[in-house]
Amino acid sequence: MNLINSVRFSRLRAEAHYQFLLVFINLVDTFHAVRDLVAILIDRFRELLAREEFAIDFERKSPITKKLGDADHRIDKALTGMRSIINANLYSSNTAEVDAAQVLEVRFHTFGNIRQKPYEEESTAVQILVRELQQKYVQEVVTLGLVNWLNELGSAEQLFTQLFVERNAELANRPKESLREIRREIEDVYSKMIALVEADAIAHGNVNSSDFILQLNGQVKYFNEHEAHNPTRKELGEHVSVAPVETQPYTGKAVNVIPEVHYVEEGKPAKELVFTVDFTLAYKDNVNPGTAEIVIHGKGGYKGQKVVTFNIARTTGLAPV
Repeated sequence: MNLINSVRFSRLRAEAHYQFLLVFINLVDTFHAVRDLVAILIDRFRELLAREEFAIDFERKSPITKKLGDADHRIDKALTGMRSIINANLYSSNTAEVDAAQVLEVRFHTFGNIRQKPYEEESTAVQILVRELQQKYVQEVVTLGLVNWLNELGSAEQLFTQLFVERNAELANRPKESLREIRREIEDVYSKMIALVEADAIAHGNVNSSDFILQLNGQVKYFNEHEAHNPTRKELGEHVSVAPVETQPYTGKAVNVIPEVHYVEEGKPAKELVFTVDFTLAYKDNVNPGTAEIVIHGKGGYKGQKVVTFNIARTTGLAPV
C-alpha cells in the first residue's frame, strides 16, 4: 500500500528535479518526528543534494555563460526589431512593401518563437534564417530596409556561436561529475526515506506522518503536473506531409534547408509544424552535388522521425565560396 504518490523523476528537468528534492528536505525539517524517522539517511541525502546543486549551478556561474547571455540578448533584440518592421509594413500603402512583408512574415513564422528556444536550437535556427535572408530573400530584405538589422543579427549569431563553443570546452574540462549518477543515487535515498515514513504511518498511525504525507502528496502532484515533460506525444510516421524541396545550388558549404512540414490526421485539417518547436532537423550528404537527406525528428508534442531528400546541383559559373 503506497500512501505517498510516486514522483515522475525521469520526466523532471534538472532544475525541477533539484527543486522538488529541496522542497522535500525542507518539509522533512519542518516535521521533527519525520526527521527523526529518517535521521540515518539525512546526511547522505543532503550531501547528494549539494552535489546536484553544484552540477546545475556550475553553468550558471561561468563567466562565459554571462557573455553568452549578452550575445543571446543581442540576437533577441535584432529578431524583435526585424519582426516589428515586417509587421508594420503589412499595412504599408506601398504594394511592394506589403508583398515583401508578407513573404518574410511567412518565413519567420516557420521558425516559431526563436527567442524561447534552448541555446543550441536557437543558434541553428538563426544561422539558417540569416543564410536564407542573405541568399533567397535579398530583394525583400532590401525593400523593407532590413539590411542593417540582418547584419546585426548575423554578427550577434557569430559571436554567440564562438562563445557557445568556448562554453562547451569549459564544461568538458571541468572535473567530471555525472549528474545522471547523482540523480540515481539521491532518488534511491529518497525512496528509502519514503519507505520509512510510510511504514511508520501504517504501523502506528502517526499524526505527524499523516500530515507530512498530505503536504508531500500536494507537492508531488504539482511537480508531476506542472514541471514534467509532456508525456503525450504524437507519432510522426505516416502522419507527416513534407513539401518537396527545390533543387539547391552547390556552394561548397553545407546546404541546410528547412522544409514545410505538416501533421495530417484523417478527418482533421493539416497542422503546420514549427521548426525547433515541433521538430528539429539533421542533415546527411548535404555539401557536394547529388542527393542530400533531411531527417525530421519530432520534438515537444511529437516523436519519431521522417526522412526526405533533395538535390544539390552544380550551377554553371558558380564557384564554391
